[in-house]
Amino acid sequence: MNRNKIILAMVVLLIVAFGGTGCSPQEVKNDTDIVTVIPTVEPSNLPSNKPVELTTIEKKNASVLIAEQKQLKSKPKPKPKQRYVQQANKLPHIRKVPWVSSRPYRLTGDFAHNSSARKFINTMSRSYGIDGNYLNRLFSQARDLRKIYTPPKKSTRRYGKIGRWTRYRNFFLTPRHINGGVNFWRQNAATLNKAYQQYGVPPEYIVGILGVETIYGGNIGKIRVLDSLSTKAFRSGRRQKFFRNELKKFLLMAKSEGLNPTSLVGSSAGAIGLCQFMPSNFKPFGVDYDRSGSCNLWHPKDAIGSVANYFKKHNWRRGGPVLVRASTTGNGYKSMTTSYKKKYSLSHLARKGIRPQGRMDNIVRFLRMSTYSGDEIWLGGHNFYVITRYNHDSRYALAVHQLAQEVKRRYRGSR
Repeated sequence: MNRNKIILAMVVLLIVAFGGTGCSPQEVKNDTDIVTVIPTVEPSNLPSNKPVELTTIEKKNASVLIAEQKQLKSKPKPKPKQRYVQQANKLPHIRKVPWVSSRPYRLTGDFAHNSSARKFINTMSRSYGIDGNYLNRLFSQARDLRKIYTPPKKSTRRYGKIGRWTRYRNFFLTPRHINGGVNFWRQNAATLNKAYQQYGVPPEYIVGILGVETIYGGNIGKIRVLDSLSTKAFRSGRRQKFFRNELKKFLLMAKSEGLNPTSLVGSSAGAIGLCQFMPSNFKPFGVDYDRSGSCNLWHPKDAIGSVANYFKKHNWRRGGPVLVRASTTGNGYKSMTTSYKKKYSLSHLARKGIRPQGRMDNIVRFLRMSTYSGDEIWLGGHNFYVITRYNHDSRYALAVHQLAQEVKRRYRGSR
């Protein structure tokens, strides 16, 4: 008899815990209460019109069982770890939000007592009509990276000048960069060809930029842009004014797109997207190339169009040469200045024993790049200089060029 009682009570309790079949919730009040249940199946040896009385131990066991089942039901499922997907159609970690605050809010957090932060908030509210309470709440969430982030220590090893170009090049001409570039080109061939027709920028150079910058979206950065720009804008430094402007442009960009600034991540300098635009580049150079209604620099199509537009607006010449190797006779080249800023005519270089090994503009930049086996001499045309507008470094532009040419060779060979 007691065994039947226990089985019946446990069955009913399980039914109640998992939603029931129309029965009323059961109550366990105290040790003397009688729990009345309406069984779905009545055992033949129990009268159907008589309540079931549980002992104190049975009530305690039942209470524990109910509590465990409720805890299992209420426990949230673990969220899958979010990743940055190269071909994602949406901004990672981004949701659109209204740019207003429903209640007054005062500035707290890492920048609560920072006069630069308070002045910046007042300026943005007064000059651009952004709700002041919203800005107070937003910057209360901003973190001072100097308090939570320790940059990696620089290597104390001194390599010397010999082989500098080889070491730099090896960072960007890896199997991951090259094979990833071929795959990226295959997946976005139509968009790359469209950009070439519209802007005159060959596909390989757009691929080269995206490969060097983020490995085609595989390394877009993990630091919140709000944190990196706030730290640099509100803490004293030689580029504080520059980063205050970038923070302003970042907020205006996010507001125009209706985005939550706390959701956007990028580099430690605040660069965003596959193409690593600084926020000030978003408005003049960003392109909604897939015509979705917004410029999404995390999406390959918009990133491709934006890079091509950037080059076009910096006067990229359709069909113009970029870089060629040069031959030398004598030691006259050793007195030449290596820089993307310094211009030379081909006739002047010829007098120094330097001649291009391919088609090149009449006015060029001279590059002397150190490898472990000797110097490489390169001549850069106008389009080489355009690439240095993306990053003011001759080695950067040469790495983009070499990656572009290698990806192009592999892509054509695989077709």
